[in-house]
Amino acid sequence: MDNSAAAIISCDETVSKGGHRFRRESGFPYYTFGCLLSGRSQKRMSSGVYEYTPVCFTVTPPNTPYAVYHPIAHRELWYIFSIKPEWRSLLRWGTSADVIAQPLHAGVEHRAEQRQIIRHLRDTIAHYRSPLPHAMRMAELSFEQALILVANLAGSHGSIDERIERVIDSLRRRPAQHWGISEMAETAGLSPSRFSHIFHEELGIAPAKFLDEVRFEKAKSLLLSTEQSVQDIAAAVGYYDPLHFSSRFRRIAGLSPAYFRRKEKKK
Repeated sequence: MDNSAAAIISCDETVSKGGHRFRRESGFPYYTFGCLLSGRSQKRMSSGVYEYTPVCFTVTPPNTPYAVYHPIAHRELWYIFSIKPEWRSLLRWGTSADVIAQPLHAGVEHRAEQRQIIRHLRDTIAHYRSPLPHAMRMAELSFEQALILVANLAGSHGSIDERIERVIDSLRRRPAQHWGISEMAETAGLSPSRFSHIFHEELGIAPAKFLDEVRFEKAKSLLLSTEQSVQDIAAAVGYYDPLHFSSRFRRIAGLSPAYFRRKEKKK
C-alpha cells in the first residue's frame, strides 16, 4: 500500500507470547502511538526504563530510539504516523520534554472512555486495511477521534497558551498571507524571541515549520476538493512561485501536486 501522502503510515493489532522484544533505532522519522490492551511491557529509553500495564496509551516522537520488552504475553494496538498540524495539541500529554515515555493509564473509573478510544483505534485499523474509496481518509478521521478522546482523558486538550492558539487560528484561516516571525509575534502580542520560545515549548516545532504543515494540509485539501490549477492553489496557500511550491510539496509528500491529485482521486 502506497501511503506516501497519508498521515497514517502503518497500523495493526499485535498479539505475542512472552519474551517478545522490539527495538527502534535513532533516525526513525515518524511518530508511534501504542495502546497496551493486555500483558505488561518495559520500555527502555535514554531517560530511563518505564513499566507499562493495561490499559495505557503511549506516544513516541520521531528520532527517539527505544527498546521494548514484553515479559509475558501481550496484546497491543499500534500506529505509525506523520503528524497533521491539528494533531499537535492532542499529543502534548505524551511529547513534551518532561513526560516523554510516560504512559497515560486509563483506570477502571474511565472504562467508558477506554471502550470509546479502543473502538476508534480498531476502526482506524479496519479503514486502513479497506480497499474502498476514501478509506485512508476515514482511517485518519477515526484516529483523530481517538486522539481527541485520549487528550481529553489526559486533561490536556485546549491547554495550549491562548496567545499561541490565536496565532494557529490565524495561520489556518489566512495561509496565503505573508507570515514571518514578526507578524506571528504581533498576532500573539509577544516579542519575536519570546513568541518563538513559547511556540516551540507548546508545540515542539518551530513556527515556520508549523506554517509549512498548515499550508501543505490546505494545499492537499484544495487539490482534492477543487479543480483549481496548481498555480492557483500555490498562491492560495502562500506560495507565489509555483515551482517552489511544487518542490516543497514533493519534499513533504513524495509526489508532485499534479500526481498526488490524480493518484488520490483514483482511490
